[in-house]
Amino acid sequence: MSASRLLGAAMFLALLSFAPPSFAADLKDAEAALAAGRHADALPILKPLAEAGDRDALTLLGGLQVAGIGGPQDLRSAFDLFTKAAAQGQPFAQYNLGLMYARGDGVEPDLGKAVTWYRKAATQGVVVAMTQLSHLLVDGRGVAKDALEARQWLERAAKAGDAEAQNQLGILLANGVDVPVEPVQAYVWFLLADRSGFKAARRNVEILGPRLSMGERTKAEQTAAAWQPTVEGTEK
Repeated sequence: MSASRLLGAAMFLALLSFAPPSFAADLKDAEAALAAGRHADALPILKPLAEAGDRDALTLLGGLQVAGIGGPQDLRSAFDLFTKAAAQGQPFAQYNLGLMYARGDGVEPDLGKAVTWYRKAATQGVVVAMTQLSHLLVDGRGVAKDALEARQWLERAAKAGDAEAQNQLGILLANGVDVPVEPVQAYVWFLLADRSGFKAARRNVEILGPRLSMGERTKAEQTAAAWQPTVEGTEK
């Protein structure tokens, strides 16, 4: 399985702001233990909270099971935990469900359900969900093809600093398939994605750059140099 975009336990350290007040102190202790690599200390805290139905504890515990921490990897159990948390509106659990449905990790693949959960998470500000949803919208997989909606999600994710979204938005604007062609802005996004180390962006910079005038390249380079990411939703 490829889990590079699956949000494991270490990526939930911002969850405390979403925790119910009665569980916040315990979750803080569990998150501190996870951050310090003391997984054995976190599990006894998370398990009773998850059994009580706390959505953030369910999500953290699911992330541990995806990573195989505290026991063997158990994608099916992680899927069940994410499902319970997502039903309560937990945004990262919603994203993970979308990814699991898209890839068939622990569940039968279902791109329609992947779209549903990605959209729920994206609406709550999960940047990687915006990017993954846009891929399905561009290709028309699991949902009707919609380049305009894809662009809207890509712009939000790209502005928040997601390099994959920046590269994909550059492709969309450079090719102009169902959206206006904007080569200079496309070049800006390629430059930013390349600056973040997104490998495919380097080739796109090399292809598009010679097609622009010197003035256009200079303008794009200045824009990229001055660019700053926005704060987006849950990923503060």
